[in-house]
Amino acid sequence: MDPDELLRLRLQLLFSRGVVRQADVKNGLANVQAEFMKNELRRVDLPQSYGFGSAPLAGSEVFAIFPSGDRSFGVGLGYDDRALRPKDLKPGEVILYGLEALTRPNGHSIRFTSDPKPGTVKINASRIELRVGQYYVLLDSDPAIAMQKGIWPEGVALPLNPHGDAL
Repeated sequence: MDPDELLRLRLQLLFSRGVVRQADVKNGLANVQAEFMKNELRRVDLPQSYGFGSAPLAGSEVFAIFPSGDRSFGVGLGYDDRALRPKDLKPGEVILYGLEALTRPNGHSIRFTSDPKPGTVKINASRIELRVGQYYVLLDSDPAIAMQKGIWPEGVALPLNPHGDAL
């Protein structure tokens, strides 16, 4: 193979998109096994931003580079799951969402939006637990749990400070 053909081949093998078959996030840096070409299974490191982490689901797409076209060592640039990604975002909106965001009525998500007014943060979940030092507030969509834990109905002030005064 002449040098020009070798260079062309390496450039073709430099970038690839694959389908995640399994993920391992227990050893620090996320590592996924993905199929890039038919029956080409490769492990790639998948760095994530500090303070944010997730475990890719099987079936997610991963985008990777292979330095010098060497397919034995890949680095994931990013991944996404078309089936589970919220599709109702307005321009400029940001959302943090989990597995059940689209599959359950109270699927968990945090949306930063300007609707109904700028600076709005919408939190959607079936249960929210807030802990600040020795203080704890539980909000649960199940009325039986909410009443057992001392959660009050909407419109009633919650005594959150140590003096028992409503804030």
